[in-house]
Amino acid sequence: MSASPPARAAGIATSPTASPSAGASEVPAPLAATYTTTPYVVGLLGYRTEVTVTNPGPAVRKGWTLTVTLPRSTLRINQVKGATATQNEAVWTFVPDDTTTSVPAGEQVAISFEVHGATLIDAAPADCRIDTVPCAS
Repeated sequence: MSASPPARAAGIATSPTASPSAGASEVPAPLAATYTTTPYVVGLLGYRTEVTVTNPGPAVRKGWTLTVTLPRSTLRINQVKGATATQNEAVWTFVPDDTTTSVPAGEQVAISFEVHGATLIDAAPADCRIDTVPCAS
């Protein structure tokens, strides 16, 4: 006796199984950031900081916010490249300029700035975050 195909219920169509991501929008991966500081040779009253923002995800990321908390509100930031900076007490907020607003998938953008003031003792950033993710140093 040969096996017959299973019966189909009237009015119920069968279709291929849809993948779980079909029609769902892809959630962008969080950005990552690393920073380095280099002493500012002239006058020993400052240092340069380079921040690299990396997009590890599969899609372009548009827009980001970098926050850097310095140990004192008297320290000043200038010579900013790749972003626009604003200050609120000891917290500096950087938003992208036209050259860094889009971070392509698997690529990175760079931001740099100088910190000036009494930087010989306890002047390294106390905190650094890209969006809400801590930076690596």
